[in-house]
Amino acid sequence: MLQKGPSRKDDLVSIMYVLIFLSEGSLPWSHIKESDNIETFKKVREQKKLLHDYIQHTRKSLGKIIIF
Repeated sequence: MLQKGPSRKDDLVSIMYVLIFLSEGSLPWSHIKESDNIETFKKVREQKKLLHDYIQHTRKSLGKIIIF
């Protein structure tokens, strides 16, 4: 495994999480209970993956409309 430090992408993802929190009042994985740490991690990871997939899909759709 490569030991990379934080990148600009990480900063953008963090900003995205803050904007979602400010807009919605919580993050999609905030409702997950901490009853089982391994299961909690898996659930949060799945929620983050769904969110990232949605953003990628939206970005690709917008890219067809907005050409830089």
